[in-house]
Amino acid sequence: MEQKIEFSPDAIERMKAWPMVTEEQEREWILKNKIIPRLAAGGYDSRFAVEIRDWSKEPRQGKLLAYLMTLLTGNGAVIALVGPRGTGKTTLTAQIAVSLAWAWEKFHSSIAKLESRERPPILGLAEYRKLVSITEILKPLYSDHGTIAAEKLIGERERLCGCGLLVIDEKHEVNDLSVANRILTDLIDRRYARRRDTIIISNESADEFRRSTNDSVISRITEHGETLECKWPSMRARKNK
Repeated sequence: MEQKIEFSPDAIERMKAWPMVTEEQEREWILKNKIIPRLAAGGYDSRFAVEIRDWSKEPRQGKLLAYLMTLLTGNGAVIALVGPRGTGKTTLTAQIAVSLAWAWEKFHSSIAKLESRERPPILGLAEYRKLVSITEILKPLYSDHGTIAAEKLIGERERLCGCGLLVIDEKHEVNDLSVANRILTDLIDRRYARRRDTIIISNESADEFRRSTNDSVISRITEHGETLECKWPSMRARKNK
């Protein structure tokens, strides 16, 4: 028999005095305590750990972000985001990371049964890494001499290959390192096989990117993604004026 819970008149009066939490306040609490920490855990520093709702300063950024979201469907897309320094390429990917974190929060906080929940295209969080740091970590795994830390490095590679979205920044910084190109190609191939989307960021123009990038990676981008160029003026230059 279901037990009925009754509150005393005094308790009811005290509950009436409790401040009501608005939907916006609840959203801001989740953003501060769950969403932003997930960006930090994924590798984004505090400059990018924010949610941008107003793109009026550069509407083309907002339009490109909306288009990017249509390309990321959890099917192994490979997107190259290129253009001059300061055009907000990393900022755009951070906002995608925010969207993924919100989708993760909504999916896992739902009270509906698991099989009846609305599953987003990418059910996973974003990892942000610079290619030079990935190369420094995984280089021994790709050397001809082998390494005693192979098991640990394979585990790190598996983690990068398994996350919902991998953002690889500053590809232009290691164009002359053959091992970096081998690592990038291998990560792209492994993530594509697992149907995990990947974004590569470079400060090169679209033509420079194509000339400096391994043919295998270009092929993946051509067949299963797109090269998107940010052509608007530097946001940093505007701030300094």
